[in-house]
Amino acid sequence: MKRVLAIELRRSPVLLFAPWLLAFDLGMLLATRDSRYWAGDWHATSLAIAFPVLVLAPALAACAAWVAGRGRRQGFAILDAVMPRPARHASIVQWAVVAGVGVGIYLLGAVVAGVRTAAEAKAGHIWLSYVLVGAVSLLAYSAVGYCAGRLVSSRFTAPICGLAVFGWLVALSTTSPRWQRLALTATDPLLTSPALAARPVVVGARVLLAGAVLVCAAALVGAGRGGGRARVVRVTAPIAGLAAVGLVVVGFGGDNLTPRGAPTAGYCQGSAPRVCLWPEHAKWADDAVDVAGRLAVALQGVATLPPVINEAGLGGTPTEPAGVPAIVINTVPVTRGSLITGLVAGIAPTPPPACMLASGSQRFDSERFERYLLVGAWLTYQGSGSVTDNIRPDPERFAELLRASPDRQRSWIRDNIPLVRACDQPVTGPSGP
Repeated sequence: MKRVLAIELRRSPVLLFAPWLLAFDLGMLLATRDSRYWAGDWHATSLAIAFPVLVLAPALAACAAWVAGRGRRQGFAILDAVMPRPARHASIVQWAVVAGVGVGIYLLGAVVAGVRTAAEAKAGHIWLSYVLVGAVSLLAYSAVGYCAGRLVSSRFTAPICGLAVFGWLVALSTTSPRWQRLALTATDPLLTSPALAARPVVVGARVLLAGAVLVCAAALVGAGRGGGRARVVRVTAPIAGLAAVGLVVVGFGGDNLTPRGAPTAGYCQGSAPRVCLWPEHAKWADDAVDVAGRLAVALQGVATLPPVINEAGLGGTPTEPAGVPAIVINTVPVTRGSLITGLVAGIAPTPPPACMLASGSQRFDSERFERYLLVGAWLTYQGSGSVTDNIRPDPERFAELLRASPDRQRSWIRDNIPLVRACDQPVTGPSGP
């Protein structure tokens, strides 16, 4: 086996593509706008590490299929019968080189991402479950490719297999969470709150299914020789077993994610108000403290922020807070402006008021909507020092609002918040301070 290993380490096509796969893996991790979000956040980093599997898995499947069919295409299949060692030894080595290189590239990307996050993170640690299922999925998909190449040695098997795996992963990403388990790797959105964690039983189910894929592939490779009814049984039995395991993985109840127990103490900073975040989001603490402090000052006489503001899921705050000021980090990229929405929960409405004019008219209440934009823009400006692109009030009216004295601004905001919160409130009073 050492000689076979030495040969594969010299001529396996995966070595030719390894630099390109590594560049693609690191590019997907580091050269996207999402990297500004996950860097410094161990939870998001763990999810981001698994994302390149979308490309690595098809590439490894294609390489493994090419390696598996190479001997037959070159007319060396007869050597299997005269080799001093069983042919399965060579098959194991061929597959192991492809899988090993792929998993090595994946883990190297994980190390690079971990080093970058460690330089910015203030607390937390990597979530090994997400990294584990990504590595296991690469083993499974490379085994699928090797099996396909052994059964059909055509030159077209490799590209077809790679495209099939890519299509499989993309198709599953658009299905329900239960069916996404069949993708093997982690499919949770990058913005998944650290208040939620993968259920251990789902992680175990993915690993179990990957193991079933490996066993099925090995059985099919062995069944590729011989003929007759016995061969039919050797082919159908592992496929039926794999299908049964897949149905069990999809069928058992519950969501893929489960509420995570809050830490005994979040990462807290500031005072009046004090802001507490999940340890994984500690990198955003400085911005959250500054925005909360600016809002607390701006809202004097309008509303009062609680003395302690928790991130959603901490300190009894619900994961999806409604009417309770909280830190909500669920956008890419996270900005000071994006923190405003959670902090003004219960003060200003999140959705715009879809109000029609009274007395049967079907015309939209544009004045109420404009005041909604003015209130939202004012809150965003006071908290972050700028106005985000998704809030566009009338420039002249907004400039007039900001030119008024702080007391007049607060008075106008206080009078108009009830108007933009409910459609049954008549729009009265001046259109500006």
